[in-house]
Amino acid sequence: GWMEDEINACLALGHCHMSLHQEKHALLALTRSFCYDTPRAEACCRLGYLYKGRGDHVRALFWFDLALHLKKPEQSWGFTRDDDWGYVPMIESAVCHYALGDLDRAEECNDKAAQMKPNAPEVKHNQAFFASVRQVHEQS
Repeated sequence: GWMEDEINACLALGHCHMSLHQEKHALLALTRSFCYDTPRAEACCRLGYLYKGRGDHVRALFWFDLALHLKKPEQSWGFTRDDDWGYVPMIESAVCHYALGDLDRAEECNDKAAQMKPNAPEVKHNQAFFASVRQVHEQS
């Protein structure tokens, strides 16, 4: 098959397995997409979600960070999820950093996500949440 179809098939299969809570099969399907081309942010974000769902924020952060450092294919005929190439991994990195106890880095990631989508509900929620956490820390 055509490379882009192969990659999209892996992403779709990974999504199906994740929906069925078959994490091992999802992991295999998503990483199989790397056989066809360099990793795509869409696969990396799905892998980040998989590990985040397990509570493994260190590994989740690895995949979200990788998504942020990939170069989006310029002349791809395949489908892309634009948010996976910036906003999603940045907002999810904020969540992971907070879960790992790094409030400053979490806020920094949320601020970068806000530059991409200032009115996104996740950004607004995190801003209010981080402000309340800071207030509690200041009062104690």
